[in-house]
Amino acid sequence: MRIKIQNSTSKHILSFDDEKEFKNFQLMITAALLDKENTHTVVFNKDEKIKIFPSLLLKNSIIEFIGVDDNDDIPEAEWN
Repeated sequence: MRIKIQNSTSKHILSFDDEKEFKNFQLMITAALLDKENTHTVVFNKDEKIKIFPSLLLKNSIIEFIGVDDNDDIPEAEWN
């Protein structure tokens, strides 16, 4: 399971091994998108790499949730 977050300057593909972790991250993204004060931040931490997604960045991005069988040709992770 993967989540692709893309805006005009960057693209991030985040991979998840656990469905519970994937769904939890979806909920955190939803909370950030609904945050009217733009103070919410979503943090992705995997393999000792941390990526921080502020609310405004998420609001100005295209977010795609990719299930297990949806698209297996996407690389594990892309960090910009």
